[in-house]
Amino acid sequence: FSVQDPAGTMRTLVDADGKFKAKAKNIVQNSSFDVGWDPVKWESFNSGYVSPLTATAKFGTKAVQVADHDTTLVKGMKQVLPYFDQFKGELMTLTVWVRHSGASGTVTASIGFDDGTTAAANRYKDITLTTTYQQFSYTFSFPAAATKLDIYLFGAAGGDSAGAATNKTHATDTSINVYYDGVTLA
Repeated sequence: FSVQDPAGTMRTLVDADGKFKAKAKNIVQNSSFDVGWDPVKWESFNSGYVSPLTATAKFGTKAVQVADHDTTLVKGMKQVLPYFDQFKGELMTLTVWVRHSGASGTVTASIGFDDGTTAAANRYKDITLTTTYQQFSYTFSFPAAATKLDIYLFGAAGGDSAGAATNKTHATDTSINVYYDGVTLA
């Protein structure tokens, strides 16, 4: 199945084998956190969500605020994407807009995914933040053997969906939080 773009080029949306082309659509639900006052379709991971959603948004009216000042658990936000089969074997790109709330300097956080098969060390990317919103992307190969697709937005570097803090580094300054907005996965 294909559609024609405004320039007249035919763009394939569904392959001949019925696989949806990943680059055709953002599959993250409530990607700018503007639906509901709690982050609808998102889960707090190890109590990383700071309620309520904040008005310091890059897009729309809300952004999600994540705090991770814990030395034993990795904290953040998680979204379970139930319809992942059509993306098996594809390259996927997770893109976020993110900043931190400190007075100045940089803070390191991480973004990533869990597919049920890939080693943890290869599922996450550390990102260095400033107090201004910046865009970060992480492109990964989504395995054909994947058993799930969950995405994570962590409040510290070295994130791991198992929740262990083995590789975690973060600012212990409890006044610093991380703000995410405009999350896409395509």
